[in-house]
Amino acid sequence: MGCGSSNSVETNNGQNAVIDYNNFILVHKNKQYQQDYQIGRLLGKGSYGAVYVCKNKHNDDIRVMKKMAKEGLTKEELQKNMVTDVAILQKLTHPSVMKTFEFYSDENMFYIVSEYCEGGSLMDRLQQQELFSEKEAANVVKQLLEAINYSHSQGYMHRDLKLDNAVIDKKTPSEKLDYSVKVIDYGCSTKFKKGQKFNEICGTPLYMAPELLKKNYDEKVDVWAIGCIMYILLSGYYPFFGESLEEIFRKILVQEIVFHETINECSEDAKNLVLQLLNKNPSQRPSCSEALKHPWFQNAPVNKLPDELKKEALNNLKKSNAKSNFQQAVLSYITQQLVTKAEQKNLEVAFKEIDVDGNGTLSKEELKKYFEKFMLPEEVEKNIDQLMSKIDEDNTGTIDYNEFIKANVDLNQTLSDKNLKTAFDFFDKDGNGTISFNELEEILAENTQKKVDGKKFLEQLKAFDKNNDQELSFEEFKECMKSLIF
Repeated sequence: MGCGSSNSVETNNGQNAVIDYNNFILVHKNKQYQQDYQIGRLLGKGSYGAVYVCKNKHNDDIRVMKKMAKEGLTKEELQKNMVTDVAILQKLTHPSVMKTFEFYSDENMFYIVSEYCEGGSLMDRLQQQELFSEKEAANVVKQLLEAINYSHSQGYMHRDLKLDNAVIDKKTPSEKLDYSVKVIDYGCSTKFKKGQKFNEICGTPLYMAPELLKKNYDEKVDVWAIGCIMYILLSGYYPFFGESLEEIFRKILVQEIVFHETINECSEDAKNLVLQLLNKNPSQRPSCSEALKHPWFQNAPVNKLPDELKKEALNNLKKSNAKSNFQQAVLSYITQQLVTKAEQKNLEVAFKEIDVDGNGTLSKEELKKYFEKFMLPEEVEKNIDQLMSKIDEDNTGTIDYNEFIKANVDLNQTLSDKNLKTAFDFFDKDGNGTISFNELEEILAENTQKKVDGKKFLEQLKAFDKNNDQELSFEEFKECMKSLIF
């Protein structure tokens, strides 16, 4: 089924890359991927193109590259399948949404580089083991609800959730439930406002909600799709299956849900949640945030860090320094493009543990509860406001995943000379060995979603411009960034 977006999204006409300084997905215009990546083995082929394992030449991180041919695609298809997907992912920063790093394009092909999830899709795992235990299914469904709860809070509905569009970050036996699930493919996604209704048919038939078929739907179609996934994980069957599209759609619209015998053997809580998620009346269907409060998830496994790692994360947060706009931008680039997946894994676990309500951001109250496990309440109360102001760089009143990562990384390791040189080369747009103040102001003013005070910005950098030439050499750049450590 086709899908599209109600919003027109256009790429930037700049020469190098489009950036959002809180979420770096680099959209390269005049650069070949071979400069940054070494291609490895083929993972799979389809009508869309091919997917390969690749290695980042700057930090040896293993990622995947999807290659897609432009030939045969209309301008509308290019827009909704590629540009929309990248533009939306640039705005979504959550540990259960697959991270996209870079987007390349040449005359014939598109190339998208994303994180490597070696566990494959939920469909792959289901085919390997036939059924999921309740405990494992709860682990998966909870993470899907958290990812989509966050997406909805940011004003985006997915509209094509299915087993193939959720992947597992690592290979692990079914009895070991320490893996993360990541939602992928936002090509069918669209921006929405609360109460807004849509009439466009999109998605995959077996996961379509009744109201979508009636062409009068909202974000609750994603909840229905998660209900379909839950039913399949527990039974191995689709909740509404038919030999033709007409039969499938008829059953979705009018047939009451019938539990397969394997679901009949599940707990009452499991059966109750399936019925809620697959309620044909969207007004009676729970939202993602409401579903996350269901008692079925009380027994879901939760990955937790050992206390010593929790204390380490706590200390890193306490030591986090206020940063200039430029330092924020450089640190964003390094943490999101150069820090490896393995280095961030513990931080992902910590973020999810602190995010008690599962909405994808950390509130002041959630941070307080986390700190109070290791500090006296009066000490927490004394420091929490200052801490929030330092970490909450976009002044939303909450801390998103990228802000949390930046505040937690080991700066001695992250700001290595190797990482700083790679970052310097990125900001040195003309490749002349220096970064001009004009280059920096242009990058942050034109390619971010923030207004930049040009005068204030230049004042921040003058302290590091030793020879007053309105440019930063690599040594001056390095001193500017290393000042965050001390």
